[in-house]
Amino acid sequence: MSGTPDDDLSIDDLRTFVTAVEEGSLGSAARRLQQPKSTVSRRLHRLEEQLGTRLLHRTPRGLGQTDAGRVAFAPARAILEDLASLRELARAGMAEPRGHLKVSIPRDLAGLPCWMAFAQAHPQVVTELEFTNRYVDVVGEGFDLALRGGRGEDTTLIVRRVGTYRLRAVASPAWLEEHGPIEDPDEVRTQECVLFAPFRQTGRRGRAHRRHLIANDLSTVLDGALRGLGIAFLPDHLCLEALGDQRLIAVHPDYDPLEIPLYAAYPDRRTMPAASSAFIDAVAEFFGAPDRP
Repeated sequence: MSGTPDDDLSIDDLRTFVTAVEEGSLGSAARRLQQPKSTVSRRLHRLEEQLGTRLLHRTPRGLGQTDAGRVAFAPARAILEDLASLRELARAGMAEPRGHLKVSIPRDLAGLPCWMAFAQAHPQVVTELEFTNRYVDVVGEGFDLALRGGRGEDTTLIVRRVGTYRLRAVASPAWLEEHGPIEDPDEVRTQECVLFAPFRQTGRRGRAHRRHLIANDLSTVLDGALRGLGIAFLPDHLCLEALGDQRLIAVHPDYDPLEIPLYAAYPDRRTMPAASSAFIDAVAEFFGAPDRP
């Protein structure tokens, strides 16, 4: 019998061999494995071919082990037991949030309490949060998932809407007193602005906006608005207090607030770790998304 040691041994063939030894006959092994007797025989023959030796022989009482079969049985069963343990560990990892979780989040959502709440609720997860408005390559850059504001379809990932967040166009009373009320919503983006860098755009008519300040830090944008440098587009958690005491004023009803849909983008859900699933659920709860279908 000539073996082919370079071939990978089949787990199914090893399981067939171990089952045949434990059952003592091909018929009993076939019934336990819920396979035709011919399939069991073929898998045993293939395993013997790969190992280059006979493992079993027929006896009046059923199947008997050769010397090689007795030597091979214990390690074959150990391999199957190790595989079962590996599957249990993997299932535990899928069921309980643990491990390393890397997430991309829009910078305009930095500073919200939900991020720390997730970390506190899941101490077995190493939570790595990257706040950026860059459209990251989730798989290529090693992210588990990305939250994207105003982003919908993505043909390479699964995309789930997890809620909305709100931006408001605000300015100081002094700025509004100097420039007058804004009647047309299109005017908002053609006035002097204190802009968060990811929001930089040209006007609808192709003209660049006048700007006093552009920054990639929202606290700096807030400070610029409070100092009267122009209109700022700010998330609720940064401007509601200043709106409440009228240090800032909403400049137009169409931007009070501006609802931004929030999406989670991630690879195939069949392999989603429990940490990713728990994070998405926490985000959906915080941002008020409806229950998943």
